[in-house]
Amino acid sequence: MTYVLQIVGVVLLSVLADVLLPNGQINKFVKGVFSIVLTFTVLTPLNALVNGQTDVFQRASDALSVSVDENYLSQIERNKNEYYSNIIARALAEEGVEAEVTVDSGMVTVILRSTCDHSTVKDVIRSHINVADENIVIVYG
Repeated sequence: MTYVLQIVGVVLLSVLADVLLPNGQINKFVKGVFSIVLTFTVLTPLNALVNGQTDVFQRASDALSVSVDENYLSQIERNKNEYYSNIIARALAEEGVEAEVTVDSGMVTVILRSTCDHSTVKDVIRSHINVADENIVIVYG
């Protein structure tokens, strides 16, 4: 990562010098100097590789490695389940069904507070979430 930052830094300094310096001999000289510095910066890993330091590219690939944040993914799953639970509970309430709905890992649990037709409950659930009938549990509570 520091290798990339070095290249970006040299390029940014070169652009800054080009913008600030007036056109003329000094500007051409500064551009030439920055071209040489940039060339050396780009070739630095090759020097290390020739000298037997093969870990240069390993360090670069380690810096670019991606890891999975399980806590973040589980929080997203919880938020999604809560969202679907609320949506289905509201839709059931619009149908006149009082119920507590819990969505968890593809399972939908509905605790009915009033009597109603189970097919109506299943139809409302399926209209909001793609779930098989085997994964819908309806109980009275």
